[in-house]
Amino acid sequence: MPTQNTQTRNENGTLLEKARRLDRISQAVPAMLYEYVIDLEGVSRCLFCSEHSRHLLGIDPETFREDIQSFWTLIHPDDLEAFREADLRANAANEPFFGEYRVRLKSGEEKWLRIASQPITTGSDGIPRYLGYMIDVTKSRRMENELEKRARYDFLTGLMNRQSFQERFEDEQRRMQRFGGVCSIMMLDLDHFKLVNDRFGHAVGDETLKEFAGRVCDELREVDCFCRWGGEEFCILLPAAKGDEAQAVASRIVAAVAADSFLQHSHAIAMTVSIGVTELRTAGERLEDALNRSDAALYSAKQSGRNRAVLG
Repeated sequence: MPTQNTQTRNENGTLLEKARRLDRISQAVPAMLYEYVIDLEGVSRCLFCSEHSRHLLGIDPETFREDIQSFWTLIHPDDLEAFREADLRANAANEPFFGEYRVRLKSGEEKWLRIASQPITTGSDGIPRYLGYMIDVTKSRRMENELEKRARYDFLTGLMNRQSFQERFEDEQRRMQRFGGVCSIMMLDLDHFKLVNDRFGHAVGDETLKEFAGRVCDELREVDCFCRWGGEEFCILLPAAKGDEAQAVASRIVAAVAADSFLQHSHAIAMTVSIGVTELRTAGERLEDALNRSDAALYSAKQSGRNRAVLG
């Protein structure tokens, strides 16, 4: 029969092997694993932290165990309040915590982390224990943001696309219906732009469109919404602007575009723009109707010699 000492050695060996196995797993998994308790005074105390904390947070496991509160100093200021509220809710209900938040490391690097923890047991002392993990989801977040941006913005100029413009127009309609006021819309078309593509190539044409977008933005307010409608056609929504006020802005844009040549790929390209302007007639007017009116004004500008703004 095994002696008590032999049995004790076997148990110790089993525990040691379990500890080694856990250590191998925690080092192989690309995640920071941790265990902590929250004492009766509500203070968190870390019991275990894996080596991955060095790579993920720039904090060695010993420092994290000694001062788990140091993690809070890394949370991005814009996410801190939401993180704190979610943490308090989960702890109060003794429920799992899950969320994605930004951290700013001491090196200045910013990361998105997926953070999750779960209560596993409560000891006889009444103190709950939690197991958790943190993983880096920065790449997937950036990809999501890029996909969302592509869905809502023009890939070449960075301006709004039609969908975003439609949404902003509807927002402005709701504002007008609630508070009153006015709003105007412009349609812009670069004069003879096809000649630029034909003579200098599409690469030069693309750069010209980007420079054009920049010049127009310089003449707009932050509240104005600038959209690439398609090709060399653009739309602008001007909240709280009457028709004559919008026409004054359009005239400044016409002057800014014609003032200096567009320097692209060693080519000096003279460009002008024609603009049709209209004021919304009612808060409930359809975007299509307003665009048709501004498009008719744009046609009038073209017929009148281009390089001008016409109020319709």
